[in-house]
Amino acid sequence: MSTIYVAVIIIAITVIPPYLFVRFSKRQEQKDRDALFSQFNQAGRDHGLSFTRLEVLKDKILGFDAGKQSLLLLSFDRAGSPVVIGLSNVQTCTLHRKYITLDSSNSQAKAEVITDQIGIRLTLSHSADSAWISFYDTNVNGIYQMQELEQKAKFWEGLINQHISSKMTRRA
Repeated sequence: MSTIYVAVIIIAITVIPPYLFVRFSKRQEQKDRDALFSQFNQAGRDHGLSFTRLEVLKDKILGFDAGKQSLLLLSFDRAGSPVVIGLSNVQTCTLHRKYITLDSSNSQAKAEVITDQIGIRLTLSHSADSAWISFYDTNVNGIYQMQELEQKAKFWEGLINQHISSKMTRRA
């Protein structure tokens, strides 16, 4: 009988703490996401934007206002500083991959090149700078999410290019 009690206690000690850790961790993550979403909505109101398309990623929220031809980007790492990009200032939008090289400790093996980031680069008209919107980043996302996030990046590239080309057609 005492072995059953010992077994139950051991199981409880090994199962309950990880369960509680995961539960509280997810709750905190949801609170952080809700706070960011609230901040995103406030930034949209402050700039008079009404979003027709919204993308919530693990580390950022991206919104598009078709009427005002504007993008609003709010990142977790730069919380408090939303970025508004007017499509009238965008010259080109292209999908890019950034790669890193992993050197092997074995001198006989070739270095492996892997995808580090996938995103869209917006070349701005009146500036030498460009804006980078990352959809996949190895520091944030798992490798299994790469294909899905690349599809999202392609969708946003197409959406932005569609509005850029319609802007060019109206000027002509």
